[in-house]
Amino acid sequence: MSVLGLDVISGFEHYLSVSNSLITLSLRMGEIDLARRVFDQMETRDVVSWTAILDVYVETGDLREARRIFDQMPERNEISWSVMIARYSQSGYGNEALKLFSKMVWEGFKPNVSCFACTLSALASLKALSAGINIHGHTIKIGINKDVFIGSSLIDLYCKCGNPDDGRLVFDLISEKNVVCWNSIVGGYSVNGRLEEAEELFELIPEKNDVSWGTIIAGYL
Repeated sequence: MSVLGLDVISGFEHYLSVSNSLITLSLRMGEIDLARRVFDQMETRDVVSWTAILDVYVETGDLREARRIFDQMPERNEISWSVMIARYSQSGYGNEALKLFSKMVWEGFKPNVSCFACTLSALASLKALSAGINIHGHTIKIGINKDVFIGSSLIDLYCKCGNPDDGRLVFDLISEKNVVCWNSIVGGYSVNGRLEEAEELFELIPEKNDVSWGTIIAGYL
């Protein structure tokens, strides 16, 4: 039996903060059943408890159970909303991600940078340019449009909608560029048949990874 299991048997799971930490630690150790057992045995739960167990099923890819838990949550915070939206977006369920984002805003929650980035990625997958432009405008209004993760998602949006020049404008405004945004703009030019510009930018990438090479190769396929 693991040390974590001994802690649970010792009764520490009856302390709220300790139980919340045990759920998170169980996930990190890959002990999913133990995480659920801790959660089920808790005498009281708060929003952190619910978000922690939600994260367990999100991380294991069980979206059905994750959504069931999300819908059961007596209260939610920005993190729980963002976790669910992000996983829907990353798993190719763009419409579900957008529905949750709209509900989140309607209920008065303020999306964080990660949530905006994932929502923009969902819009990119759906080629929903008009909605993406609206969110882009909002990120400018609240001053996060130059964030590298927001920027990378915006580049992806504009390029997938056939507007690589708008993607380039976003790229040029990002002050601290990482390999993700470099790959986004190179890939954007590449898939839009702008291979000369794609190659020029590819040569400027400070540190290329496998994705970098894949983005430039895709233009020749």
